[in-house]
Amino acid sequence: MTKTLKGSLNTVFVRKIDRMSRFDDLMSAITFAEADEGVTAKKIVEESDEKVRQFDIKYKSVMDKCRAAGVHAVVTTVGAAVYPALEELLDRGTNIDMVMLGPSVTDKEHLSPKELKKLLKTTSTRIVTMARQAFSY
Repeated sequence: MTKTLKGSLNTVFVRKIDRMSRFDDLMSAITFAEADEGVTAKKIVEESDEKVRQFDIKYKSVMDKCRAAGVHAVVTTVGAAVYPALEELLDRGTNIDMVMLGPSVTDKEHLSPKELKKLLKTTSTRIVTMARQAFSY
């Protein structure tokens, strides 16, 4: 695949932790801290931080694998709005050969079928969608 991509890879990660969710968690923690519920406040912050750490681990893993394979990787993260991010990436005029959408993008409705159809109509770039295997034998 790297030969097809000429040794470079552009990746868009959907960051499942949006900023409002993180803000809400922190505001909840502050409220509990002000009410002398320090243990609860600390637990809320730790759970929120764990979500961020898990994302960072996945990001680092992909970058390490690309580096080990000799592939130049550019990673873009988006909060939850996949369509505008893909549209912007494709509009930049960069040399993109293919867009591959993983199951977490299509299964969790980060990209609606309507948005996917619109994207297919407005770009000449190949778009590949992947799905999870429903049953395993």
